[in-house]
Formats: sequence, C-alpha cells, structure tokens
Amino acid sequence: MYYTSSAEVLEVTSRTARSQDLTDRLNIAGLTTAVSAVTGLHCTGLTIKAEGGFHRVYFAQCDGGAEYVVRVAFDRAEYRGMHKMESEVATIAWLAQNTNIPVPSILNYDPTVQNEARAPFMIMEKIRDMTLYKRWQTMSFADKHIAVRSLARIIVALAQTRFDRIGSIYPSSNSASGIDIGPMLPPSAPWFFTRDLSLDSGPWSTEREYLLACIARERAWAISHWKRRGKART
Repeated sequence: MYYTSSAEVLEVTSRTARSQDLTDRLNIAGLTTAVSAVTGLHCTGLTIKAEGGFHRVYFAQCDGGAEYVVRVAFDRAEYRGMHKMESEVATIAWLAQNTNIPVPSILNYDPTVQNEARAPFMIMEKIRDMTLYKRWQTMSFADKHIAVRSLARIIVALAQTRFDRIGSIYPSSNSASGIDIGPMLPPSAPWFFTRDLSLDSGPWSTEREYLLACIARERAWAISHWKRRGKART
C-alpha cells in the first residue's frame, strides 16, 4: 500500500493552476531565441515532452536535426535568496567533476523571470537513446543484468558521497570546491508543503537535527490542516 499524506494531495491539486499560470506567462518566442543564442543553431520549434509537479519539459528542434532539452520551472522556487535551479545546476556540475556518474551538460540557465522567456529555464544537451522502461520488456536477460549493474554503480557512487552538512548544494565563489551546503530546497524542504518559512530548513550538522526538522514539519502541517478543516465546518 502506498501512503499519500494530505500535504501531497494538496500539492497535486495545485499543479493544474501552476501549469496554467506558466502557459499564460511563458513567451515561447523568447525561449526559442534563447535556445538559438546558446547553441548557435536556428531553433525551428519547441515540443512539450512531459510535465511534472515543478517543471515542464520541451524538446527544442534545431537546424541539422539537432535536439536539446529545455526545462521550464513553474515558478522561481526561491528561499531566502537561493534559487532551486541554481542548486540543481551546482549539483549536476559537482557530480560531473567528482564522480563517474553520467550527467547531461547544461548549456545555459536563468533562475529568474526577468528573461526573454519570462520564466526560469534550463537548456541541456539531449541524450540520444531510448529510456530503459521502454526497452526493458524486449531486453535479453544478459542486457538486463548489465543495466541493473550500471544502476547499482550509480547508487553506490551516490551513497559514498559525503558532505559535512545536510542540505542542498549551491554554487559558491568562496569555497575551494566551488560549492556550499545551504538550506534544503523543495520538494524536500521542511517548509515546502506548509509554506511556513520559519521552519528549520538547515543546513544540519547531524542526522538527528534533520529528523527533528522533519518532525516539526509534519507537526506544523497537521496543525494548519486541522485548523483549515475547522474553519470549513463552521
């Protein structure tokens, strides 16, 4: 049985509104121009590939058959001046530099809404292959064995990664490693479902501190949820 919290249900119901807001605000022509500028190729069109709880993904078609991935965020996802997209970029860059885990190259990004697209976007290289779930049923046992071992190597590499604090990765010009560990951003951030920015979002020095913050988040959500239910009944 899969457990779905009330907070998760509330978040799912808000996705439609956030998606529509992005549709109304997004400047497709501006996004196309951004792709052409960074690739040096004429972008002939954008096709919606997928949409989740935080992003809409486009495939950008360019001259010569070249394709790129464009991730557009529903909102800025900013917390205390720190952008979720900047953390994503820093995390991918750190993985590329410090592990053998294959990650896509990021050609350009803008975490703000003050750009030609009027939305936060990230332009990435497109890996030319088929996703594993589409090929799995037709793969031989030997190929499945290779695929699972490859996934296991990635999981082991991630498990062996160590930092001195628990939080999200951010770019930093003051650190020798080029990164810093800061407050945790959504969807893992304690304040995400409650929108209570006063909740402790780290970074934390110990697992105990992190788990206590998660407990505080659940408690805050339960209180706010039942208060809303009480008002609705009256």
